[in-house]
Amino acid sequence: MPTTKATREPYRDIVKDPREDEDWFLRLPDEVQERVRESWCADRVRFIPRFERIDRWRNRCLGEGLFTVTGPVLFLFSGGAILVSVPASLLTGWIWFRARTGRLTSGAISMAAVVSSSVIGRAWAGRGHVLGFVLTAFLAFLAGLLGAACGLRRELDEREQV
Repeated sequence: MPTTKATREPYRDIVKDPREDEDWFLRLPDEVQERVRESWCADRVRFIPRFERIDRWRNRCLGEGLFTVTGPVLFLFSGGAILVSVPASLLTGWIWFRARTGRLTSGAISMAAVVSSSVIGRAWAGRGHVLGFVLTAFLAFLAGLLGAACGLRRELDEREQV
């Protein structure tokens, strides 16, 4: 059985370089034009200032943490849990950013944040609140899935940047 090597599809850049309309570029063969475009795109990405890339990455992690933790906690309909979930979600995003977590760790961290938000916010403090406990378990599972999906997206985006 012959084995085939996976080929990487060329990156399609949406930014058109102004040099693409010049005569010397248009006279090049199509394959060479594609390689030159990829080279220009790599130069643009490489020279984005490092602090700007770090700021984008941090803001992305914080936004995903807010979405992953606070979103499911809204279904608890507990004011205390919702108030606690906002700082917990920002802390979750910050941990993702600092530890550069992937899909597995991100899911576990977001699950812990949802459970701690519901416990600290006293979402099911009474004795008869079995439904609140079950709902918290389901929402923690949902947050774990969302966190794992966000972590996978970050892993794939980080691999494409290299």
